[in-house]
Amino acid sequence: MSKRNKTLDLDMLHGSIGDKTLKFALPLAATGILQQLFTAADTAIIGRFAGTAAQAAVGCNVQTTSLLYNTIIGISVGVNVIVAGCIGRDDKEAIRKSVHTSILFAFLSGIFITIFSEIIGGWLLHAMSVPDKIFDMALLYLRIFLFGAPFIFLYNFESAILRSKGNTRTPLFWLFVSGIVNVILNVILVACFDLGVAGVAIATVLSNILSSVALFVSLMRQNDATKLVLRDLSIDLKTLKEIFRIGLPAGLQNMAFNFANVCIQSGINKLGPVVIAASSASIIFETMAYNITSSFGSACTTFVSQNHAAGDDGRCRRSIRWTLLQGGTSILIFSGLMLIFGRGIFTLFNPDTAVVSKAFLRTSYVMPAQIISLTMDILSGSIRGFGDSSTPAITIMFTVCGVRILWILTVFKHFETFVSLLLVYPISWAVTTAILFVIYLRQKRKLQGR
Repeated sequence: MSKRNKTLDLDMLHGSIGDKTLKFALPLAATGILQQLFTAADTAIIGRFAGTAAQAAVGCNVQTTSLLYNTIIGISVGVNVIVAGCIGRDDKEAIRKSVHTSILFAFLSGIFITIFSEIIGGWLLHAMSVPDKIFDMALLYLRIFLFGAPFIFLYNFESAILRSKGNTRTPLFWLFVSGIVNVILNVILVACFDLGVAGVAIATVLSNILSSVALFVSLMRQNDATKLVLRDLSIDLKTLKEIFRIGLPAGLQNMAFNFANVCIQSGINKLGPVVIAASSASIIFETMAYNITSSFGSACTTFVSQNHAAGDDGRCRRSIRWTLLQGGTSILIFSGLMLIFGRGIFTLFNPDTAVVSKAFLRTSYVMPAQIISLTMDILSGSIRGFGDSSTPAITIMFTVCGVRILWILTVFKHFETFVSLLLVYPISWAVTTAILFVIYLRQKRKLQGR
């Protein structure tokens, strides 16, 4: 293996654990946070140079594009776990099949999604009650954006392959480069050429092509079993079945999360424009907190998957403890900073004191509870690493999502206040974490009895 690959890849099977989980998780968290910052920049550019209607046309597609992203990310978990397990067993042929199957499947799936979405795009926006005033702009944005679906699939599956051997820095680097390119193209196409929503969509597609092609080339330059060889691209049905066995439940879980959050948003909308604006500002930082918790959850999944496949369950348990400790420290620091500086930060988004007050109220309820969310992510990540993806996915769908939907239909219906709505976050996380902990203990006893 080349010196460069040795530097970027992590040996998860030997040596210390704590420093390696940090090297894995921190770039992954930074990747998610960067995506948020670039999205915020896109929103600012379209609002500044194309107007409120164009901004609304892009904004009304957020749930649709988020659904696509989250489903892909969920399925890519299957690639991560399968390749990491093959690495743990040192099964080079299985690694090769997994890499080439996932890459070809990703691109073909992206093409299918593009064609299917182009057909149903108009119906979908009508079903979402997009106002007639912005409907044409919203549809134009969606259709152009979806031309990039094959490359969105590719980037996430390529990232999962690199992540399976501990390399989270290469995807971060190319996300940063493509994000900068995206912002520059937005300024050129929207501000200089006055292309409006089409300019934003074109910039997004081109930046997705750049990042996916860069990772494609990176995989072709690997010097181990993950090396991508064009003539070997084919789909091994057995491997694909395993990827779906792990990845599909995670994808369905993410879809359910989206639906539950839409229900919460419907409750927020009932509380008026001040609460809507306040939540919009607060959610940006809650998403950053989610990036931190999910990155340590992903680290746990990958480390556990490799070491479980190698038969070292003691090292699996140490990996779980390290990710809990480091993730907990990270999220407590982030939450503490938001509680200290939150009011000043929210003032930058909106000087209205009522909006700032409501945004900080939301932060004071949601941020301290992020430690529960982290524990939930670590527990579900460890269970996936042991090869069971269905159990945590089903548990989360019926608890986090179920509790939130039930809360909106019952408690919030009778007590339509912002605080009663905010309580659903810590309660849903706590219920889910308690159930996952019981499942984890049962799985731990089962493994000890092997």
